[in-house]
Amino acid sequence: MNYPGSPIAQGNTQIDTVKAIQQQLNQNNYGPLVADGHFGPATLAAVQKFQEDNNLQVDGVVGNDTWNALFPPADQSPPARHSINREHFFEVIRNGLFHGKLNQSQTDGITAILNEWEANYGNYDDRFLAYMLATTFHETATTMQPIAEYGKGAGHPYGIPNPETGQTYYGRGFVQLTWKANYATFAKITGVNLVSYPDLALDLGNATKILFVGMLKGLFTGKKLADYFAGTTSDWINARRIINGVDCANLIAGYGNTFYSAISYLSA
Repeated sequence: MNYPGSPIAQGNTQIDTVKAIQQQLNQNNYGPLVADGHFGPATLAAVQKFQEDNNLQVDGVVGNDTWNALFPPADQSPPARHSINREHFFEVIRNGLFHGKLNQSQTDGITAILNEWEANYGNYDDRFLAYMLATTFHETATTMQPIAEYGKGAGHPYGIPNPETGQTYYGRGFVQLTWKANYATFAKITGVNLVSYPDLALDLGNATKILFVGMLKGLFTGKKLADYFAGTTSDWINARRIINGVDCANLIAGYGNTFYSAISYLSA
């Protein structure tokens, strides 16, 4: 459904458009709302909660950004296509990146990422998946498991215990989540109390969600996957800016291309 061209706010009289918004909010578990086409206080509260959960400006107004988050473009709709041909995938990366051998722990980590992709992101650009895998490969020192930062933040401000919580917010996970504010952001997104229990970012399921949401929405540095992979644009090197400037950018670009070459789909 296309953006109507102007923001939709409380009191709006475009009944059909407001009804569509209410129905979509209900489908995304931001109800129950009566889909009557009247933008009242309940719809306002649901829109604000949706905006908060999706890191949008919380103003209760369905502008262009909120609309596109609520009604994703057809080429970015969540339903998966078909299953990834995993036999081929693992054969390619085993020989191309893992020196001919994958252990069970590595396989489990990769499988968690592939499962998340197929379940929720299968119609997104395959280059997104490849670059997330490449980032994980690099950031976890090829273990493909969530890890704690070496040194646990020693010598960095985020390595000092927080005076309010007593916790230390050094890097954890697939992408080394740091700082209390970032743990708080992903606590809201995942529904997991990462502020009080930051080690939960080392859980495989939590780390996978943080990887996907963070890189897709640009929550780590303000840069997101779609900034570098869209249409004919394919910038494997500068995509590193999603995580950490251009540190090891060429190396990770090579990993990404190998993962990308491994992705194919089984027939329906």
